[in-house]
Amino acid sequence: MLYRPFIDDSSDEKQEDVVTAGAVIAAHGDWQPVTKKWNARLRQDGLAYFRSAEYYALRGQFERFRDPIKYPKPTGSQAAKKLRDDLEAILKDAPVVGIGVAIPLKLYREFRATVLGAAGKFGEDAFYSALQTLMIECAYTVRDELPRDKKGRDNRIAFACDSTDRAPMYTAAFVDFKKRNPELAQIMGGLVHVDDKRHPPIQAADMMASLTKELALPVLTDAVQIKTPLPVSSNSEAPRLKGTAYKIVIWDYEWMTRLLTAQYFGAVYSDALHRSLEKDGS
Repeated sequence: MLYRPFIDDSSDEKQEDVVTAGAVIAAHGDWQPVTKKWNARLRQDGLAYFRSAEYYALRGQFERFRDPIKYPKPTGSQAAKKLRDDLEAILKDAPVVGIGVAIPLKLYREFRATVLGAAGKFGEDAFYSALQTLMIECAYTVRDELPRDKKGRDNRIAFACDSTDRAPMYTAAFVDFKKRNPELAQIMGGLVHVDDKRHPPIQAADMMASLTKELALPVLTDAVQIKTPLPVSSNSEAPRLKGTAYKIVIWDYEWMTRLLTAQYFGAVYSDALHRSLEKDGS
């Protein structure tokens, strides 16, 4: 069966604390009814698309909820939340799986600067590393955990991402990942770039990336040093998107140490190491 993950990214406003990447995965044929319901719900309130940043700021498409005549306070923010909740319910009622990855920027930069060999293993841009981790998690989830077709044939995966100025980085991460991970490359198709305004699955991926950021930021506030274990595991239950958010991975010091020691990240991602990370809930 062919599964198609749509992926998107998010970060804190000043891009100083965390970068996140989110994906929503469904079988290729299951995206059409989701898209139809999503667009219909947006039209009820006169919106053309959903973006988390515009939702939180009540700007862009959500500017209409600032109208003091139609939406006297606090009815505007309440109506916006109702819209978002309804969109999340569409995902919950569909066979859609969400995965998120967050990398604390302070940890990432200090680790590269202070740990021997880290700078050569992890690139300067943490977002690139987040993308690689997300692709890994998506590929293993599709290969090992999602249903196969009626004939029991192996699942395959093909990615889609937003056609923004980050598109070349998405492509570079995808090509590099396939080259360095030949085992997973056997089930991986291509990567296409699409307009998020016209493709609700990308908007849903943005929603997943935003949720991952919401989970990560409070945890980072509590972590006073980079070696402090973060009290969030890959199995933590999300406060929203319940039933959809399947896995949230937040990097911490131990995670980065194990990736470095195992010669894992940016190299062959072995089945043995993946099982080890999953077993420990790191």
